[in-house]
Amino acid sequence: MNLTSNAIKYNRPNGLITLHATLIDPQHVRVSITDTGRGIPEKDLVRIFEKFFRVADSEGYATGTGLGLSIVKQIVEAHGSQIDVKSQVDVGTTFSFILKAAPAE
Repeated sequence: MNLTSNAIKYNRPNGLITLHATLIDPQHVRVSITDTGRGIPEKDLVRIFEKFFRVADSEGYATGTGLGLSIVKQIVEAHGSQIDVKSQVDVGTTFSFILKAAPAE
């Protein structure tokens, strides 16, 4: 939810948000959330999962405490996975992670 909410908040007007769930193998799903928004400067990518960190130029653009991504990272890691981020300023951002798939009925 937080990743989708951030994609909406930091997207550009009339931007695109894409959610993908791809079965990697019978037991794992890769989930990706991509936006065509502001992007994250490369120098900030190493810090975005820190508690209370906010990208400097996001102040006034969107409100928040700076806790969301650190919580997302903790949840993903509690499921035995990692979260990955790729971003380019003025192009957009993609967050992705892998989770165990539910067993087939």
